[in-house]
Amino acid sequence: MNILVIGSKGFIGQELCKVLSVRGHKILEGVRKKSLEHEIEIPLYGTVQIPRESTPEIVIDVSNKYIPSESEAAILSMTQTILGVTETILRSNDLWKAHIIQTTSYLQYCPEDLQPWNNYAALRNQSLNKLRQGAEENKCGLYEFVLHDTYGETSRSKFLDLCLIAINSGIPFPAGEGNSILNLTHVNDISNYIADQIPRKSALTNSHRRWAVRSSDTYTLRSLVNILEEISGAPSIVDWRAMNNPRREVHELWEISGAENNFINKTILAEWLSARVSKAP
Repeated sequence: MNILVIGSKGFIGQELCKVLSVRGHKILEGVRKKSLEHEIEIPLYGTVQIPRESTPEIVIDVSNKYIPSESEAAILSMTQTILGVTETILRSNDLWKAHIIQTTSYLQYCPEDLQPWNNYAALRNQSLNKLRQGAEENKCGLYEFVLHDTYGETSRSKFLDLCLIAINSGIPFPAGEGNSILNLTHVNDISNYIADQIPRKSALTNSHRRWAVRSSDTYTLRSLVNILEEISGAPSIVDWRAMNNPRREVHELWEISGAENNFINKTILAEWLSARVSKAP
C-alpha cells in the first residue's frame, strides 16, 4: 500500500519507515522541509502535494513537538506545529480519503481530576478530536497508538539518554527526587506493533480503534539509575535533589480508556542496556 509517514525523519518515523518498507509497502516520506527529491513536504495549515498515482491509502502521523516549558512562546510553537500538521492532514484527506494512524501520549489519558496534564497534552487532545471528526466525515478509519516513554539507538535529551551520557563522560547530571516512574518501550517494538495492525487493506475499517503501547519495563528514575550503575560499575551518575522539577511527575500508570492491551515488548530494557553499556575498568 501507499503509506505517507509524517515525521519520517523523527525518532519513531525513521524506524517505522524501515519496518514498513521491509514489509513491502511504498513509503512516502513526509517532512517539514524538503531536502531530497523523493521527500514530501508537509506544510502547516496547508495541503500536501502528491502525484495522483502515489495517493496514500494510509497516513501515519508520528510527528511531534514537545517543549518542556509553560512559556507563551513554547505554547505558541507547539500549537502551530501540532494543530498545523493536523489541519494539513484534514485538508489533504478530503481528497485522499485515506485511513489515518496517529500516535498519541499517555499523558492525554490521565485521571479526570488531573486533566489536562499540561498544555502539550491539551493540544494533543485537540488534535485527536479534530482527526476523529474528520475521519467520521470522510468515512475513513482512525487508528490511535497511545505511547509511553521510548528509547532506542538515537541519543536525545531524555532521562535515559542523559544517564548514558553521564556514564561515558563521568560527569553526574542534576535531577530531582527521582521517585517518578517511566514505562520504556524500544522504538523498534513500537514500529513493528504499528505495522502489525495494517497487514492488508481489507483489514482496515471505518472505525476509531485505540491501542495502548505499554511495555513490561516500568522503573522509578532511581531504580533505573541503580541498574545502570550496576551494569557499568560507574560511581553515581546522577546528582539527586540538585534541582527542583517544576513540572508534574508521573507516579502511577493509569489505564488508557477504551484501549486494546495486547502489546508485548520483545526488547527488554536491562538486556538492551547490558549490550550497550561498557563496564568501567
